[in-house]
Amino acid sequence: MVGDERQEKTAAHDAVREALINCIVHQDLNATGNIVVRRTETELTFSNPGMMLVSKQQYFKGGRSICRNPTLQKMFIIPEWGFPARTCFGKPHSLFGV
Repeated sequence: MVGDERQEKTAAHDAVREALINCIVHQDLNATGNIVVRRTETELTFSNPGMMLVSKQQYFKGGRSICRNPTLQKMFIIPEWGFPARTCFGKPHSLFGV
């Protein structure tokens, strides 16, 4: 909010949108379960079923992403909506300094 006006596009909006898109495009569709979003007073946690296709070490190092659902990923590459093509790892975390 700025004064009495709601802001439609902020870093927090971008981070939440990116995290949800990551859950969708990286979901293991053969695994049992659903995408889960949990909200507490202090955080949002996004999770999806299945194992990561990269090691934890590679995940935290960044720079390498293996997409399970490239067709879905292409659907979200909509520059006029502000969803450019990019590797996803690290984006939401870096916005909050985590």
